[in-house]
Amino acid sequence: MAAQTRMNELAERKRFLVLQAELHRALLQAEMVNARARLDWVGQAREKLPGGLWWLTGGAVAGLLALRRWRTIARWLPAGFAAWRWFKKFQSS
Repeated sequence: MAAQTRMNELAERKRFLVLQAELHRALLQAEMVNARARLDWVGQAREKLPGGLWWLTGGAVAGLLALRRWRTIARWLPAGFAAWRWFKKFQSS
């Protein structure tokens, strides 16, 4: 009898976990739809900017560095400026 009760509890727990997983999947899908709707402007900006992918990638990297440490950005600014000048020189050739 105790074994049967334990099996029933485990089966009930399994059903609960399956339902919870389905709920989480539905929430993730809803969040993906919302995120795509909110980030539509990124695709539009990428189409409008020449070399937009590089600008967006560079901006994202700079933002991540800014969040981590401001001093890190100060160290990377000369290298970033030199890379930007090199890119402009390469682009005009």
